[in-house]
Amino acid sequence: MPLRTLAELSDEFTDGNENFIEYDNENLVTGETVDIKLYGISERFYNYISIIILQNDDAGLFATTPVQLKGNCINPNNPDEEVLGYFRLSEVDQTSYIIN
Repeated sequence: MPLRTLAELSDEFTDGNENFIEYDNENLVTGETVDIKLYGISERFYNYISIIILQNDDAGLFATTPVQLKGNCINPNNPDEEVLGYFRLSEVDQTSYIIN
């Protein structure tokens, strides 16, 4: 089963330069392949996904949603109806790494 991790990283201070990203997972073993995808997204989608991550990380037994998250999708038949989701276009860089 693939391990899925979602994290946001601002490029405010690097903007196209190389970055170092550390990922610790004790379940990874020698010889295992890790697929890495890095998406280039808009600032609006970055803000949206940051809120999703924040709300997911703070989830607990009695957690409440701190903010109602609205995407950029609408129902053309009823614009007043709230729709969950976010439409985006992005670029992606992908590589695989073998644990050694």
